[in-house]
Amino acid sequence: MRRSLLCVAVIAFSLASANVLGLEATSLTVPNVTGVIGEVAALSATLLRTQDGALLPGESVSFRVASVTVGSAVTDASGVATYSYTVASGPLTHTTLVASYAGSEIYAASSRSATFSRRANTALTVQNRGGAHGQTVHLSATLTLLHNGAPVSSRFVSFRINEVTVASGTTNSVGVATSPYTIPIALAPGTHPLTADFRTVGNYNGSTGSATFSVDRYATTLNLSNATGTAGQTVNLFAQLLRTIDSEYVAGAPIVYSVAGVTIGTTTTNVAGVAVRQFTMPVGALGPRTLEVSYAGSTVNRPSSDSGTLTQVGKTLGGQVDLQDWVGPVDGTTVFVQIFDSSSNLVEQFVAPLDANRRWTHANSMATTGPHTVKLKASHWLARDQVVTFANAGNSSMSHSLRNGDSDGDNQVGGGDLSIVSAAFLSAVGDPGYNPDADLDGDGEVGSSDLSILSANFLLSGD
Repeated sequence: MRRSLLCVAVIAFSLASANVLGLEATSLTVPNVTGVIGEVAALSATLLRTQDGALLPGESVSFRVASVTVGSAVTDASGVATYSYTVASGPLTHTTLVASYAGSEIYAASSRSATFSRRANTALTVQNRGGAHGQTVHLSATLTLLHNGAPVSSRFVSFRINEVTVASGTTNSVGVATSPYTIPIALAPGTHPLTADFRTVGNYNGSTGSATFSVDRYATTLNLSNATGTAGQTVNLFAQLLRTIDSEYVAGAPIVYSVAGVTIGTTTTNVAGVAVRQFTMPVGALGPRTLEVSYAGSTVNRPSSDSGTLTQVGKTLGGQVDLQDWVGPVDGTTVFVQIFDSSSNLVEQFVAPLDANRRWTHANSMATTGPHTVKLKASHWLARDQVVTFANAGNSSMSHSLRNGDSDGDNQVGGGDLSIVSAAFLSAVGDPGYNPDADLDGDGEVGSSDLSILSANFLLSGD
């Protein structure tokens, strides 16, 4: 209302002045203008002859913004004066825009006011961020005025990753907006576009800033199972690869196996994240060996490894022994056992005692799985071979029948044995001439039965 009354008064004054001076009255029309600091705004005014509304070209019109003259322009054929005004810094609010015509020899002066709204562009600076899945990081962006870098406080800023809004915050006194963000499992490892947005509010124009959000590769956990086997046994070595954060199976990953520091091969995990590597236990010392697995990682997964124990245990061997012609007790009697492989190589040898049932047992054989020759010899019995097959656990069902008469231990029954038995003939346990190797039947004396055994096996040799 006040502005309307002011305009009427100005026009009335112009008419009165024109009448007094004999000048034709003029009037101006001025549109409201919005301008952005640092940018060019077009200030315009149309000059008319009041009496008939005729447009007046070639006349100079000046412009003032907030009482400060900023420039002038000459009206064109349409009576319009346009001035390109670079908006100066100032309060972000409405102010007065005044267009003035100074008059001429025939036209009276006039002026008209309008509203000039000053706005400001803003800038958002976004910080690069990143981390591992499940980690909480703080997204950060700084909002400032573009023309002077002054911070803009108390304004809402939102954050986007891959064009999806994930967080928001309000700028503080120095223009910084922050927001916590927990990196979800579903966000793929690698780099992603991070964007901050400030929407136009009041006299602040909106802005957008860009940065990079980097996601670490998934941490992995590799679990190895211990294994046990005997020489020649093929054992399965199990390992499972999981994503650490959610125990999700990792399929299609190459797992490298090594035993005692020596690589034995690579196996790929299945859909359950499990890799199975077969390994045939070698002939060697019994006991534990270091078992290791490793995963080199990929573009999405980090490396991992684990270690365990591969324990080699011995086979259990044993069997029944027939000591021919022996009538004495067998407790404490021992047999000398030799194990040969299929190529006749000596694998191991040991002494085993017989029990009351003439059985022997050996629990820690290093022999491999497969066919072997087992040679048994007792003190005055000839050695006897038997070809047997060892299973993974061994073989406890061997049977040997040993011929008697080898008193001198040369694995044949001959003159030396006859001499020993003859020298001890008719002696008994406790007699100065008693020789236990001559007591072939174990009846406690060297007599005719021993000579009979010797005679029956004379000139025989062991295997």
